[in-house]
Amino acid sequence: MNRRTWTLLGVTAALGLAYVLFYTDWVSPEPIQIASQVRPVIQQPRFGRRARAARPDAVTGVPDTGGNPRTEERPNRPPGGSAPMRGEGAIAEPANGVAHVTFSLDDRYSITSLKVVEVKADGTEGKVAWNLKGKSRPLNGLIYGMNPSGLTPASPDGTAVPLEAGIQYRLEVSSGRRRGSNVFQTVQRPPPTGE
Repeated sequence: MNRRTWTLLGVTAALGLAYVLFYTDWVSPEPIQIASQVRPVIQQPRFGRRARAARPDAVTGVPDTGGNPRTEERPNRPPGGSAPMRGEGAIAEPANGVAHVTFSLDDRYSITSLKVVEVKADGTEGKVAWNLKGKSRPLNGLIYGMNPSGLTPASPDGTAVPLEAGIQYRLEVSSGRRRGSNVFQTVQRPPPTGE
């Protein structure tokens, strides 16, 4: 090969490298997009299908399952076929009367670290409210204070600190090399209405 061929190959390689660095996310992946939502009331999640009630046949009197053997209620499940999330208990109400905060991620991620810190008015970080490490199962949503399975507190006294209404917090999430953050605040939960 002559000198001109080596020069053209070098220029082509440099242009290819510049394209990869500046126009693709191969080197620096896109951030995780996080949306937060304040929820005064959260219902227990319902998983699975609701079972149809088997109606008796008009002629034989035998319950008709419509050819689906899975229409009967399953044992060890509440009526309606719903079940709590595996490994997680009921959603506890916040102790200080603030609304729940839920987070939605733009895709399913195995979270490796999760941290919520207070954001002061001057933009500096305050105290850490929630800090978890580990590797979760792939998930696309979180509820503040409920540890996803696979994540454990980073410190021995690592339970989530109750949020305060009107104070800004920042959620920082990482999944391998991908990271994302979201600034949020909660509000005081309205008093229950009389029925």
